Amino acid sequence: MHKRLIKAADTLSAYLKCLAELRTGNREFEQAAENTKRLLTDYQLPAVKYFMETFVSSNDLSLDALMHS
Repeated sequence: MHKRLIKAADTLSAYLKCLAELRTGNREFEQAAENTKRLLTDYQLPAVKYFMETFVSSNDLSLDALMHS
């Protein structure tokens, strides 16, 4: 179980990196973002689902927006 959770955390990190690249306009990361998101879904781990639902959407917000949400 620990091995799977660590692998999921690495995949989450890669997914966040893809999102950061997409925010800067680097469209070369579109396919990688789709693939890593699919991998994250395939893990079927409650912790990953919670992280995706709770934190990933706020990853695109500015500091001001985070403070007021």
